[in-house]
Amino acid sequence: NIGSIIGALIAGTLVSRLGRRRTMIIADILGIIAVGLMLVRNLPVLLVGRILSGIVSGLNIVAIFMYQVEVSPLEMCGATGTLSVIISETFSFISLAVGFAVPDDPHSEFQYQIWRLLVSVSAILNVMRLVGLGFIWRFETPFFLIEKGKKEQAKKVLGRIFDDGIEDEYKRIATDVEMATNEGSIGFWDLFGPKYRRILFVGFLLAVIQHFGGMSIIFIFSNDIFSRSTDNDVLFSTILGIINLLSVICALFLVEKFGRRTLLLA
Repeated sequence: NIGSIIGALIAGTLVSRLGRRRTMIIADILGIIAVGLMLVRNLPVLLVGRILSGIVSGLNIVAIFMYQVEVSPLEMCGATGTLSVIISETFSFISLAVGFAVPDDPHSEFQYQIWRLLVSVSAILNVMRLVGLGFIWRFETPFFLIEKGKKEQAKKVLGRIFDDGIEDEYKRIATDVEMATNEGSIGFWDLFGPKYRRILFVGFLLAVIQHFGGMSIIFIFSNDIFSRSTDNDVLFSTILGIINLLSVICALFLVEKFGRRTLLLA
């Protein structure tokens, strides 16, 4: 968690100076190193690996969101955002399910080694994305390129996203860039000024309420909670994961019909 906070704080500087794609490449390289450290049977080394893994998480939270929004056509932002949340919750459920693969027998040699296999999965995903960003999608977002004055590169990227209307889309993004930068770059401490203070408070309050709702704690300790109240903690933890995933999918459709505030109140 500490590493994730650090990663999120430095991500803003990295995405602004190096770009979204390069920030994700850095995150992938650090992610591979983190997994290598976590596989070592040494507590201090393991802790360094965990902190580094948290930094990777923080970098990804910022860079992936910005990259996704900036390469998605305006009319598709809602759909791509929906898909992103569904994928995220699906993998959260998979992570919960994979945890059941660890045997309960403390003397099992398989249990002694399987954690290494589970930890290595994230490194495989890092390698896959590193290859994708390095050899397949080798472009920054149009927004970042226009911001840096790279007009021709921006149009080239837009040509890979759109079949036509490239000039119109370029003008729209250029207008967004101008609006975002006409008052200069917004720094971290600017968020606490009079202009942004109220909306920052609202966003912070929503985030705090989300976590203090208790759902994260229930997920983390679901096996222990259910083992104290049922004879089949694996079954009930699985049901919990399925309910969470289905609720996310339903909410994504309900929010378009009833609105964000109504759904939050519900």
